[in-house]
Amino acid sequence: DIARGLLEQGIKLDNNLLQAKNLLGNTYSITEEYDKAINILEDTLKQAEALNDKFNIAWSLILLGWVYQWTGQNEEKVLPYIERGLKISREIGDEEAIANSLGELGAYYHRKYDFERGMRYTKECYEIVVKLGLKKNISLTLMGMAEIYLIQGEYKKSLETMSKSFEIGKEMGNVYWEGICHQV
Repeated sequence: DIARGLLEQGIKLDNNLLQAKNLLGNTYSITEEYDKAINILEDTLKQAEALNDKFNIAWSLILLGWVYQWTGQNEEKVLPYIERGLKISREIGDEEAIANSLGELGAYYHRKYDFERGMRYTKECYEIVVKLGLKKNISLTLMGMAEIYLIQGEYKKSLETMSKSFEIGKEMGNVYWEGICHQV
């Protein structure tokens, strides 16, 4: 609530704080208030497009793709949004957005049972997050890879990959992460 309040105050002062709007939308997606998240992110996307703000166009698309993917709403928008977000992110050289797009594409194809394509995008994401040193993202990406290995019957590879994810969670002192890894 504090973070939302601060973001909302900043947006009231300057309605063109599109990054703050994307962050605000993301806070609602994290707390599973998806309709509110979608409204904020769709409005931010329109505003970013009107201003030709490529950074925020890319992030709005990526975040919307994520929300639509997880809710099952507007399924037809998921792939175009994430692919467009990836294309723009590559144009502007935003490595974190590229990694997020690739991770979402990996998850998308995983859900479509196209494990080969899902793994290809996930591994590409992994290379970038390792390069950027984003431990949380490294751990999440490893979890996704472990799940694909498990489904494909590569149990040893799955266990090794999940163990790496667990160790990173442990290093970060994240009990939640450790709990997820123990459940798998």
